[in-house]
Amino acid sequence: KLIGLKPTWTQKFLKRAAKALQSGVTFEQWRSIAGMIAWAIAVLYYTPGRLYNFMRFLARESAKCDSHGVSLDEENILLPDSAAKEFRELVEFIGSSPMIRPREIPTHRCPILVTDACSSAEYCGWGAILFFPASGKVYFASGRYEASEAINILEIKAVQKGCTIFKDRLINTGYVISFVDNSTAYFCISKKRSTSFVTNNAVMILLNIANEIGIKLFMRW
Repeated sequence: KLIGLKPTWTQKFLKRAAKALQSGVTFEQWRSIAGMIAWAIAVLYYTPGRLYNFMRFLARESAKCDSHGVSLDEENILLPDSAAKEFRELVEFIGSSPMIRPREIPTHRCPILVTDACSSAEYCGWGAILFFPASGKVYFASGRYEASEAINILEIKAVQKGCTIFKDRLINTGYVISFVDNSTAYFCISKKRSTSFVTNNAVMILLNIANEIGIKLFMRW
């Protein structure tokens, strides 16, 4: 059975997107459009990494909000060129009324990636283990970070490091079951976004890496 977006929802989105691209909208309206986008990419499995600059735009504008998350600027905002290009590509994709097959569920034979990060006064580093259930092969990797950051960021970067260093073994393997022991990292990677600019940036980089390798991360905690 194929699935897709409802025609009424699609028409509503396209109308709002056209106005936003032509004359700009307020940040609150951009935030509402972003909510619609989050729904659409979840239904259509549109790769969030393809909206990297658009997400960065939202993160920058969010930083200008007050402590309650309310924008202080009521002027219409036009997207920067790089973000506008990504947004137009998404609008064209949604406008084509795509119908797709439901997402496959990872099997017990999928590769398993376990990562961890630690930060202390003496040491700031990461570790990764890659296990292939089908063959029983196990690979290990570890290293130091150049600088200490919030542990949430380091945990996400540990997944980045694991995917990158095992790139040749993971390329085009499909689903990879990724275990992390940090709840913020788990939820942000699973949702493919974060309200924090720094965290969102780390997630977008990870998703771009996964997209380049040809894998989909199925998060476990």
